[in-house]
Amino acid sequence: MKESIKVRLKQLQRISGRIFRSRLLVLMGVFCLTSSMLVCRCFYLQIIKGEEYAEEYELRIKKTEEIKATRGNIYDRNGNLLAYNELAYSITIEDPTSSDSPVSERNETINAILEQVLEIVEENGDSVINSFGITLDSSGNYQFSQTNETQRLRFVADVYGYSSADDLTDEQKNQTADDIIEYLCTDEIYGYGLDYNGSDPGYILDMVNMRYAMHLNSYQKYMSTTIATGVSRETAAAVMENKDVLTGVDIAEDSVRKYTDSEVFSSIIGYTGQISEEEYSALSDEEQENRSRSGGQQ
Repeated sequence: MKESIKVRLKQLQRISGRIFRSRLLVLMGVFCLTSSMLVCRCFYLQIIKGEEYAEEYELRIKKTEEIKATRGNIYDRNGNLLAYNELAYSITIEDPTSSDSPVSERNETINAILEQVLEIVEENGDSVINSFGITLDSSGNYQFSQTNETQRLRFVADVYGYSSADDLTDEQKNQTADDIIEYLCTDEIYGYGLDYNGSDPGYILDMVNMRYAMHLNSYQKYMSTTIATGVSRETAAAVMENKDVLTGVDIAEDSVRKYTDSEVFSSIIGYTGQISEEEYSALSDEEQENRSRSGGQQ
């Protein structure tokens, strides 16, 4: 009886040993396979795709911002001042919303901030930017500011996000200034969520000017957008006092070029200024940005 029990125990030991060894082999196989996969993946990420991923990562974390340099004074040979800089204040804003937020929520947040800025600016006798291609005529109606049809179509193409006016449909080409404003105010996807029919045209145009400027800078949300230039000290102080509720809004110090006798010396010693529509059209083949500056040498 005892011998049979011993035999069975030995058999069980042999069987358990085989099972243990087989499991160990399987475990070692899984470990080797996993290690090989990790090595191959690391080789792919670091050697094959390393440079590409490094460039993509750098693009995500690298933020390029232009800082304007202060231009020096210009004197004649007798020490008389011909050109100098004058301190000026601008109002800037960084988009305070998340790109993942619903369009209606983003519009509500941004519009509320811009309305407060607009109120402060107008209370102190200043105005916001007016770089949009639509203005108000003497009767308070919307009109295109472009001087010819080619420029008007180029502007309409920019509004709809086309690289060329040839991409516009016939309906889009024939749209009026009112149609463009209504589109920017009410479109469910690209609109700014403004009350087109129930608001004053001047208010709508000011809001569209600011929203469109922010839209042009939307691909670089970390970059601030200028929404008012040359504002008074009172306006700058009021904005700074309300920064706790004006999320993303700030005051930027800039310099304005001044000339002792501007009509004479600006042409002689050179000047810079915002590029005109005619110059922009002439240089469009070189894809020069509309914000770039041109002028004489200095």
